[in-house]
This record gives sequence, C-alpha cells and structure tokens, in this order.
Amino acid sequence: MKSKDDFLFLLNHVKTLIYGKKTKPFELKHLNYHTNQNIQNRYKTFVIKKKSGAERTIHSPSKGLKSIQTCLNLVLQNIYDVNAAATGFIPGRSISDNAIVHAGSNYIYNIDLKDFFSSIDQARIWGRLRKPPFNLNAENDRLEIANIIAAICCHEIKVERLDETNKWCVMKKKVLPQGAPTSPTTANIICQQLDFYLTAVAKRFGLKYTRYADDITFSSMHNVYSKKGEFIKELNRIILSQNFTIKESKTRLQKQGYKQEVTGLIVNNKVNVKSQYVKQLRQWIFYWEAYGQTKANLYYSAQYIREKGHIKKKCPDISIVILGKLNFLKMVKGEENETYLLLKERYDHLVNKESSIFETIKTSGLEELNFKPADTVKFLKYFKYDNEYSFKELVHKPIEESDFNYLEIVKKSAKQFLEIVKTKDGKINMPKKVVDETQEFLKNLSIFGVEYYKETGNHPLDDKKTGTIIQAFKRNYRFGNERSESSILSELILNTAKKRTFTNQSEGIIFSFGETNNSHQFDQEQIKFIPDITKFQTKANFFTWVPNVTIALAAMFESILKHSNISGIRQFNYNDKRINIELQRKLVNDLIEIELTITDSNSLFIGDLDNIFTDMRRDFLPPLKGICDFKIQFKTMEDICYECKILPYSDKLKTLNEHVDGFKYIFKFYD
Repeated sequence: MKSKDDFLFLLNHVKTLIYGKKTKPFELKHLNYHTNQNIQNRYKTFVIKKKSGAERTIHSPSKGLKSIQTCLNLVLQNIYDVNAAATGFIPGRSISDNAIVHAGSNYIYNIDLKDFFSSIDQARIWGRLRKPPFNLNAENDRLEIANIIAAICCHEIKVERLDETNKWCVMKKKVLPQGAPTSPTTANIICQQLDFYLTAVAKRFGLKYTRYADDITFSSMHNVYSKKGEFIKELNRIILSQNFTIKESKTRLQKQGYKQEVTGLIVNNKVNVKSQYVKQLRQWIFYWEAYGQTKANLYYSAQYIREKGHIKKKCPDISIVILGKLNFLKMVKGEENETYLLLKERYDHLVNKESSIFETIKTSGLEELNFKPADTVKFLKYFKYDNEYSFKELVHKPIEESDFNYLEIVKKSAKQFLEIVKTKDGKINMPKKVVDETQEFLKNLSIFGVEYYKETGNHPLDDKKTGTIIQAFKRNYRFGNERSESSILSELILNTAKKRTFTNQSEGIIFSFGETNNSHQFDQEQIKFIPDITKFQTKANFFTWVPNVTIALAAMFESILKHSNISGIRQFNYNDKRINIELQRKLVNDLIEIELTITDSNSLFIGDLDNIFTDMRRDFLPPLKGICDFKIQFKTMEDICYECKILPYSDKLKTLNEHVDGFKYIFKFYD
C-alpha cells in the first residue's frame, strides 16, 4: 500500500470477507470521518462491575467505526507473527492452551499488568507500525497509513500515569480503549518484545511462561520467586522497560498441595474446571428438567444476575447459557470426557423436547449410499452468497437487515436440508458427519440465533456467542485464505503433524514432529511445502468438510511416525528426511480437481501386501468417503512400486512403472 486509497481498497476487500460480497463499501469520507479523533460520539462510555466488585470502564466504538476496526483487526491478525507464549485474543488459542503449559508444576507465579490497554499510547503504536512486518514509514513513503491506523485504533481518555515524583496522577492520553475490536490484537503486537524478553528470562531460570492479555504466568518445579531474588528483579526490570506496571494486589505464588489456578482453570495435575462450575451446570439442567424452560429461567436468572452484577437487560435464555457452559467444558475436558457427554446428552434431550422447528435425521445405523465427493461439495456450496437456497442467509448478513426474518430463514433452511440429504426411503445421500454437524448447527441457530434475533432484530452474526458458532461452521466447510471465514490448509497440516506422537514402549523412544520427540529423526522443519508455503496456500481455496480431512491427516501422520519403528529404527539421515507437500489444481468437465500430495520421502513398505487394503480402509475410508478420492503409492524393499486405491473403491493393487519416492498419500478434492 502506498496511499490512503490503497488502504481503503484493502479494508473494502476484507469487508466482503466478513460481511459478504453485497455489503456496502467504505467510502473515503467514512475513513476520514472516523479517523478524526475530535468528533463527538466516536465512542460510548459506560461502566460495568467486575466479579470482585470493582468497576471496569468500557469504551464502545460507534457502529461505523466498529465496522472499520473489525476489518482492520482481521488484517492485523494476518500480518504479525504471534509469539508462542501469547494465548489471549488469538484465533485458535484459548485459556485452556494458556493453562495446560503450567499443569503439574510445583510452583505457579502469576502477575497482572495494571490498566493493560490504556497503558499503550498512540505514539507507541505509530512507532511499531513503522517497523517490520508493517514497514509503514517515511522511507517507504507510507507514513500516512501508519497515522490512519494509529488514529483508528486509539481514543483520548482519562488514564493514570506516574509523574516525576513517582506518584499516580490522572491525565488525558490517546490510548487503546477497552471495547474496540482492534485493541486486543494491537496490544499483542505491542507485547511482542515483552513476550520475547520474558520467554528468554523464563528459559534462563528454567521456567515456563505464558501471557493471556494482561495475565502473566510463570511455573516451575523449583522456587525462584523470592521477592529479593534475581528472577523477580529481572522480571520487574523488563516489565518497567516495556512501559507496563505490575498490579501488586493481583500477584500471587501458588504451591503444589494447594489449589493452583491459571486463568480460572485448575492445573494441579491436569487442566480442569472448578468443581463449582460443573455443580452449577448440573443444577441449571435440573431446573429445566424438573420445572420446564419457562420456570427454570426464573430460578436461574436470579442467580445469574447476582453473579454477573452488571446485567441491565433481561438475562439470556437458560438454554443459551447452558450451551455456552457445555462448550467451555468440552474445550477444557475434551469432547470424549464422560462428565461432558452425560450433561450434553441431558441438554440435547431437553432441546429436542422443546424445539420442533425441524425434523432430525438419525444417521446411526443407516445404510450409506455411494455418494460422490462432488455431491457433498455441491451441498456445502449452498452456504455461498449466490444460490437459490436459504442456507446462505444463515451465515451471511443480508444487505438490508430490516428486510429479513431469521426465524423463517431457519425454518426454510431446515426443510430444504431434509429435501437435499434425505432420500424417499429415509436414507441419507451425504456423509454422516456432515449431516450430523449440519443438523447440530441448525439446532443451535433455531435456539440461540432465533433468540438473539427476537431480542434485537439483528442477524445472529452480531451476537458474540452465536456469531462464534456461525464462524466455526464456516471454517468447517471450506479451506481458504481468511481465518474468520475458512480454515487454512497449510496451518491445519502443520498443527495436525505437531500433535501426533508414536511411542516405542520397549525402547522408550517418542517419534513426533513436536517438542516431545527424542528420536532425533523428526522435526517440523522437515515438512516442506512445494514450491513454498505461500504459493501452496494461494491454491488451497476450495470447499470440503474440514473435520473429516483433519481426521485423515491425523491418521496419515501417525502412520508416518509409526513406520519409523518397523523392524527397529528406520535407517535414514535426519537431513535427508522430508515430508513433501504439493497442491495442483486443474479444470476437468466443469469441475475443479484439487490434488493434495503428501510424500513421506525415503520410506519403504515393510510387511504383508495382503494387509495393505485392510489397514488403509480402516484408517481412511470412514472419514474420507464422500469427501474426496484417495489413494496411496509406495515402494517395497524389492524396489517394486504399487498403487493402492481406497476411494473410489478398488480391491487390487496396481503395479506402477514410475518410481515412487516413499509413501505418497494422494487426496483428490473437487470444487
């Protein structure tokens, strides 16, 4: 970008990704108006009570400024490199990720930063934007854009600062306001250097370090947290050098043997919610079961208002709050946890009993038809902007929100969904996981989306809870280049690889692409995108069902690691080992074919060829049926190359004339 016009063009491009292609573009006059920090009504200020009883001041931007900030926020999230220690307000990271690092430690030391957002001045943001990766500086003739971004992100408010006598005094400063969509991301950008220094000092003293916004945590098996010790001195020096101040009242050292918390989660042995959390969730579900939804709302709302303290409008429906608590429980304990599954089953029974918006197809036990991947893609594309079905209106805002009825959209979509996926004899012609998760999505919208629409008249994308559900569903049905609207294929591949491990129990060797590896044979650096990750990702834009692809990738990487243990440690040099990943696109009969090839170079098939079909069908057929075509190519110790086709179905190995450089996994998607 070289000019204000270029910046406006970028914002409008991002706006179509967030709000849909039919959204009205920003005009230059809008940008000029909202960049002017002297205009009135730029922000609405109000106070809410914290759980502690203290007050928090929120500065909420006007509707026009908020939409610009939302678009800018997505740009910033995609440009700067996130430090591994930062976990707050980062897509794909949560308080659970923040807490799990410290689980099982003898000592946990926690500090909070005072007035986190308002400690960051506009001048500091402006200075950071001049440096890489932004490079909005005078040398590049781009300083005007840095001025605009800094002005959009900041607002003049009253803040506390230390004066020359080291006493706190109140003054007006242009800072990051708490309430602007850009503030968390911008604060993380400013804190990159803080994270770098604190990660280094943690390594020096043998500690683990994470930061969730202003909540900073260190942990260790040994105690280095004496107030007069070297670590505390160095910590205070770094915090002060980065223009932050420690909130002494929130500083605490938690020892093993007592309850240890990190960002509200228990971490003594493993990450867990507080016992009171599950107890309250059971209680609210019981209210609903025993007294019905209407009366249960009365019982729960009194308790909810008492806990929250700042609720001014009517409480959200009990069904919405319970689902939110269940989703949080799943995130922390895992989706296979028995406590979560039992509570979710009771909740689902209540929802099905209350809701009659659409008929649910029970897919368990149903005969699967031989559906084609292209048919699945066709259904998923109904959620795009331009088609005759109403699915698109579930996940994209209409041009005029005053001219739509979300309840009718949900009802119509549910009816169309049944017509598309259900045959006349009651069978399904779509992968079960797609049917089940789409039904779950429709069920959530019929409760929470409709509830929000009835209360506000707005599209549920504006609601934080329902909007999150919608954006998560969008990431399920396509790969693309924007995190809010789709999943990033290259990131998914790397993250899936990093989470896989295989352990040789007798040798005690752990094969992994992550930090647990002690085989000295694998590393995430060995995963190579050809020709490079940027060019790979430009091609990785297509519709498919991402959760099933994730399952298949997990099975594939586990298989790659497991091969290393066949007949002892596989003989290869670390420097020669590569997992080569390529993506090709071509047009075939009005369909785009996307071929994803992942090659485990220098690997051999060792074993019984008669078992190859059984193994491959077991691992790859269930998740990939109806999602893509799939085959593997490999060579044996006798240097004979074979092809094993799993989808479409084949029961014979094909001998290949061409050379195969190790196990080659070939996924063919359609778009």
